[in-house]
Amino acid sequence: MGSRTRAWAISNPAIGLLSYVPVIGVAVSIATFIWNMTLYRRGQDIGARILGVRVIRDTGELAGFYHMWTRTLASLISLVVFGAGFWTAYSDRDRRTWHDRWLGTYVVKAGPEVDGLPATSSSTAKTWFWVSAAIIVAMLLLSVFLVAPGELE
Repeated sequence: MGSRTRAWAISNPAIGLLSYVPVIGVAVSIATFIWNMTLYRRGQDIGARILGVRVIRDTGELAGFYHMWTRTLASLISLVVFGAGFWTAYSDRDRRTWHDRWLGTYVVKAGPEVDGLPATSSSTAKTWFWVSAAIIVAMLLLSVFLVAPGELE
């Protein structure tokens, strides 16, 4: 649990705070997003990469891109309820968060036996990815079109 907690702290509050630094904040945010999307293909994010942990599925395979994306979305629910979805992992027999249970994933130490596993995603995770991507695009478009022309000056 220690490595897992430190990995979360690196990926979220630590890097998140850097995004508020004037001038470099936008570059940090974009670089972080791109690096995470790359790492998602093999069951990691930035914190997991730095601390040597990976996410595997109940199937015994690494969590692939769509599975990691959907797991990240589900983690927002774990966070919104005062972090209860995260805190329960400390008392859970398998050390799983709510979003790990929902997505059928485990966090394990990286190593040769884990790193060589194939990465896969469920069809449900793929569907959630495309639904969330469509919602994000729709929200961006709405925000652009709903801004009154006089407010842009």
